[in-house]
Amino acid sequence: MRFTVERLALVKMIELLAGEASGRKRADTNLRLTAAGPRVFVEANQLTCGVEALVLREGTCRIKRRLLLLVLQTYHPRAHMTVDAEGAVLKFGTTTLPVEGYSPHAVAPGEFQKVSFSDAWLAPKGPVVPPSASVPRVAFDDAQPGHGR
Repeated sequence: MRFTVERLALVKMIELLAGEASGRKRADTNLRLTAAGPRVFVEANQLTCGVEALVLREGTCRIKRRLLLLVLQTYHPRAHMTVDAEGAVLKFGTTTLPVEGYSPHAVAPGEFQKVSFSDAWLAPKGPVVPPSASVPRVAFDDAQPGHGR
């Protein structure tokens, strides 16, 4: 599993998983980290969060939720993280963490609505005219004050 994701988005998702699930006595200590399709998912406490990411190799594993959160927070100024997991370890930055149940076969935890985004409403109607061509030219004649020779 190898992917690049926005670090702050991943931290926020893991923070959302901290609470206990309804009907359970305690919160899960592990979370499932999955890279499938164009997204990365974290699952724990009967809750799933996902964010778009650049997934280079799909996969899934289980990792200690609190440990992953604390280590990700230490990379504070960094905007994006490239995470690589294979076998029994997960690597990002200069950190290597143990994982359980790694599998290179990942399935997204659900179906998601695909929405295409477009800035077409910002585009002008008709042909695009460069700004210099749309500026009117002013002919100066000698009769105007301040423009004499």
